[in-house]
Amino acid sequence: MNITELLDFLNKNAIALALFSGISSFVTAIAALFTAIATFFTIRQISMQREASYRPEVVISSEYFKGKKSAENKGIPSLWISKSSESKPLSEQNVFKLSLFNLGLGAAKNIHIRWSFSFDTVMTHIEAITTGTEYESSFSFKNGVLSCASESIGKWVSMWRNQNVDGIDFILPASEIKEGCQLKLPDAYVKIISILVFLYSKLSLFEVSTSNMPEINLVISYHWCPVNEKIKTCKIL
Repeated sequence: MNITELLDFLNKNAIALALFSGISSFVTAIAALFTAIATFFTIRQISMQREASYRPEVVISSEYFKGKKSAENKGIPSLWISKSSESKPLSEQNVFKLSLFNLGLGAAKNIHIRWSFSFDTVMTHIEAITTGTEYESSFSFKNGVLSCASESIGKWVSMWRNQNVDGIDFILPASEIKEGCQLKLPDAYVKIISILVFLYSKLSLFEVSTSNMPEINLVISYHWCPVNEKIKTCKIL
């Protein structure tokens, strides 16, 4: 095919060639668009994974406690020592405290802690099992104040309304601190649990186990940046 024939062919098929060129350009543009979208999602996924890896994750470790009675509390186990701190000096022993750990790589900030517990239910139960016995007691829970008046159990007052809310400024990652952050259980809850253990033992109702103990609810909220907040709810026996 000489030059003249080639030019004649191009003139006759100019529209088809232009259409083919346009389609090719369109397909190329679509491919580039999909490539850009795929790259965007890949970068976004990498960014989310990096953010998730630095996001704090606050957890509560399991702990087992051993109760010790004291003469001033009429034999009620008022001193609860964790097994992990039992061999330590008394000043360093864990008295009914739980350990909070941050399993993430970033610090948890502005930790807010709220406890809730059904005192009315437990007081009704104690009244039912002690009525007609030497351990019959009078409990009261009004305006966030728990009180007990009993010759056999003792007389005391515990301010639940000052115990059910707590706060921690920050918790560093567990890779930086090994001991964790200590969270003390509310005094009113400790007292009522101690009395239950004492009564179950003295009245020989049944073997004391966690299935017989009332739960206390815990809500933990914390931040890792000004706009991100995580809320966790736990039940503790």
